[in-house]
Amino acid sequence: MTAWRHLVTENPMLVEIRRAQQRFLGRTRAGGQIALYLVGAVYVVAAGVVVRYAQYIDAVWLVYFQTFLFAFIGPSVSHGAVSGEREKRTWDMLVAAPVTAGQIVWGKYLGGCVLILLVAALFLPMLGVTYFSYEVNPYMWGDQYRRYTFWDLVMMDGISITFGFFAAALTLLFSARTKRAFVTLGIALVAMFVVLVLYPLFLNATRFVGAESVILLYFHPFVTIGVLADPHDPGLEFAAREWIGLPQIAINLALSVGAVVWAEKTLHFADGDVKFIPRKPHA
Repeated sequence: MTAWRHLVTENPMLVEIRRAQQRFLGRTRAGGQIALYLVGAVYVVAAGVVVRYAQYIDAVWLVYFQTFLFAFIGPSVSHGAVSGEREKRTWDMLVAAPVTAGQIVWGKYLGGCVLILLVAALFLPMLGVTYFSYEVNPYMWGDQYRRYTFWDLVMMDGISITFGFFAAALTLLFSARTKRAFVTLGIALVAMFVVLVLYPLFLNATRFVGAESVILLYFHPFVTIGVLADPHDPGLEFAAREWIGLPQIAINLALSVGAVVWAEKTLHFADGDVKFIPRKPHA
């Protein structure tokens, strides 16, 4: 059996995708349905405002907002994938089922990715409307303004979505190494805050522009989206504009796969040995 069939097409844990869809549609409980109606109402109002004022809204700001949401949605959909099962005392029953560790991890992860894709799908109509309706202010930009292309917008959205995949995968790894879902969520949110906010602020405050620090900006979703959004921007110091877009999408996907595989390896540890930072064995 190939890895694709084992982990995806014939994976019994793909029931997590249906569960994710049910959570998204609020079918699991009455409270979920009420939350769904509230979110739906907010979305309809927000979409109406975007359509009404589309000529004043640049699509890139919606991509920024979507990426910001994924920094929270990614951890929220994966923080209880493993640690939540341990906390509810259902992990032993799951392990005793006729599924492998890989099927458990990938089933949980793909269920979270479905939610991320559903949220991204909600943004697509608004992105299209604002891109084709936005009117450039000539008093602000004059004749020097050159707008990003539709392909640039596709790349920006791809970076945003794959960043959400990575945030979910990283949180899944944290979940496999902890025993409390709340602790997992806290660690993941702190990691997002440090990488997305504190690190760029530190570079800006210290004016430290060494090669190592600048290279890390190549992985920062907001930085790379900003480069694509400004056609006048030649790119980062070590990477031309042509190297912004597809490489980040590929890197996000590779890092996501690496984090999920690492989480799978973690599940082979004895339950009592699971620690977020494992200790080295004594000689």
